[in-house]
Amino acid sequence: MSAVTQPDAPDGRQELTGLTAWRGVAAILVVLYHLDGLFRAVGQDLALGPFTAVIERGYAFVDMFFILSGFVIAHVYGQRNLLERGALRRFLALRLGRIYPLHLFVIALLLVLPLLRLLQGDVAFSGSMSLGSLLTELLLLDSIGLHDGLTWNEVSWSVSAEWISYLLAPVLLLLVRGRRVSNGAVGVVLAMLWVGLFLLADDDGYLGYEPFRIGWIRGVLGFTMGICTYRLSELPVIRRLSGQRGAVVVSAIAVVAAATVSPHDALLTPFFLVLIVTSIASTGSEAQLLSSAPMRWLGDISYSTYMLQQVFLIGTLNVMARVTTVFSPVALWAITVVWLLALIGVSSLTYRCIEVPARDAVRGKVRARTALHEREPARVAS
Repeated sequence: MSAVTQPDAPDGRQELTGLTAWRGVAAILVVLYHLDGLFRAVGQDLALGPFTAVIERGYAFVDMFFILSGFVIAHVYGQRNLLERGALRRFLALRLGRIYPLHLFVIALLLVLPLLRLLQGDVAFSGSMSLGSLLTELLLLDSIGLHDGLTWNEVSWSVSAEWISYLLAPVLLLLVRGRRVSNGAVGVVLAMLWVGLFLLADDDGYLGYEPFRIGWIRGVLGFTMGICTYRLSELPVIRRLSGQRGAVVVSAIAVVAAATVSPHDALLTPFFLVLIVTSIASTGSEAQLLSSAPMRWLGDISYSTYMLQQVFLIGTLNVMARVTTVFSPVALWAITVVWLLALIGVSSLTYRCIEVPARDAVRGKVRARTALHEREPARVAS
């Protein structure tokens, strides 16, 4: 597996390039799920054919995001004690610098809608776009059930769940760092977390219900599963098996098959775990494909792609609601491709102009502050 220095790593640990591409793939599947739902709501049929079941299960790939996040955080910070003086503050500052600037930017874009209503003399800041829900979303608390539905940027509940997972990360990472915790115990915890997903789902095995209420639990479960999986992925037997030729291809096919036929969302989780582990151990043509520039770029901009979709969906809904023509499948697919390319293009801009500068600025401040504190004892001694 090709690797480069992990950008946020405090100790120069390598970036898991094999996972970056899957973030992009997961983001596009989630976007297609929401776009397909929008088309259906206005009487259009995207005619997904053999891909119907996978796209209709697109919401479940948010769980893959949570697992990937826990896995990568364990890789970067698993050997550090985040409860040490200053370590937790630096960790949370870096994480907030990664997720919050774009989150704030999208909310600012969505603020245009109630402001336009206000200028037109209509009722503004009501319902899902009330001032109370705005405050909740700004505080990253929109996944803990403070409101009766999704608010403002409807997909940001997962950012809230991610932030809550970061707050719990110092304790959760003890599963990786603690030598007193055996691999067997980690395996038991992983199994219990999986059972937790079964218990969290509704009677139909659906995990996507009421993310504004159970989203944080769903996020923490997935994040912790990622941490546990990282610990177990270092076992020699798992490294040997996951590094077999073609393992990534088989794992990816298994994910698609599970998404197609599985009667319960939680049954997808083991296939996500296997795909992640095989991806970091892959070599040869599979590794080259996952670490290729286009695939890595899709992964790099995946957060922007995911967060900006609400803005694009609202605009599309306003246009499609006025269309009386029922488009042919070919025409609708052409619209979908252009729509996705536009979203990816804008996501590339927000990644370059918002995500990267904000991330680098926060990183620079954290490094400067850390260097200052490291020099302070020497100044006192002199």
